[in-house]
Amino acid sequence: MRFLADARAWVTTRQSVNTRTAYLQALCLWEASAGAAEPSQALAVSFREALRSGALGKGRGGRGMAALTVRRVLAALSSMRAATAPGQSNVFSERALPRPPAPDHGMTEAVSDEDARRVVAAAGRAGGRRGEAVGLRDRALLQVLWDTGMRRGDAVTAERAGVAQR
Repeated sequence: MRFLADARAWVTTRQSVNTRTAYLQALCLWEASAGAAEPSQALAVSFREALRSGALGKGRGGRGMAALTVRRVLAALSSMRAATAPGQSNVFSERALPRPPAPDHGMTEAVSDEDARRVVAAAGRAGGRRGEAVGLRDRALLQVLWDTGMRRGDAVTAERAGVAQR
């Protein structure tokens, strides 16, 4: 009970309207999850999971909140806890909470050599309004990705000076 009252009083001293709004939203979410209970590690972990699952509100697309949003809410609560209870353990801090399990996306199915060859060959046949140059560019890019195992982000940001000539 004391955490909520102290945190609300502390939030009113923040100058930025956006900060006050974000911190009050975090407090409302905490109160919806834990009621007036004082923060504990077990409550903080279940609170984080409730945010991620969507039990306390849906994020975009009707799912739970994104990981970054959950971290922002916990950071706001961590700041309030540190300001209102100095010297006490801060159950909302990154170090205090155990790391959540990584989502299991399963194994990605590998592309066969034959499928890769077909995709590269199809890219080189671009014609019509796209033009032959674009088709050749696409084919070269796909060939580099396939031959080197380079990630698409690395290929997009690669610069000519960074490529070793053989």
